[in-house]
Amino acid sequence: MDQSFGKLERICSKQTIDSLFDRTSKAKIDFLVFPYKVIIQTKDAEAIKGLFPEVLISVSKKRFKRAVDRNLIKRRIKETYRLNKVEVKQSTAIAFIYVAKEILPFTDLEKAMIKVLARLKADK
Repeated sequence: MDQSFGKLERICSKQTIDSLFDRTSKAKIDFLVFPYKVIIQTKDAEAIKGLFPEVLISVSKKRFKRAVDRNLIKRRIKETYRLNKVEVKQSTAIAFIYVAKEILPFTDLEKAMIKVLARLKADK
């Protein structure tokens, strides 16, 4: 299995981001596995680009004022996702929103990511 996290796996489209955070959409699921709030939305079949779903990682600027801290958290989340990703439905968009108030160690983030990905695989 490919363990890269390339451009095709990242959400870059403003339209996709807007539809992912649209509160009126019925085709989305959201749940909380501390320290992540996860939002999942299925997309049209023509949006399939790669083997894995598109992913967005967000860290609040309100909680972490320094960009260095936000970037550290995002790098850790990307790495935990990259190392543990599983094959889910191809036409999905997933947002990982970091909700903890402090910077957690990599091992805690990885344990939570494994729980999230297991749940995604079970919902498949």
